[in-house]
Amino acid sequence: MDRLLNRSVEDSLKLEMVYQAHNGLITQRTISVKSYNEIQLIAFCHYRNQNRLFRRDRILSLFPLHRQKVINDLYN
Repeated sequence: MDRLLNRSVEDSLKLEMVYQAHNGLITQRTISVKSYNEIQLIAFCHYRNQNRLFRRDRILSLFPLHRQKVINDLYN
């Protein structure tokens, strides 16, 4: 996950995230990561149109918005 988060910060890569809120609500969001650490990340949420704080332990899934291009770039 760190490699993907770092790529989002460095290259302004948009990510798709499935996230479970504290109340159990599960949402899928497009985010652009601004910074992160072991516990949380700060990202611009394109769903809410604002910067948000997300706990890493509540991220259920995280992948590049344009998955195939990024996979090719990472492994070629």
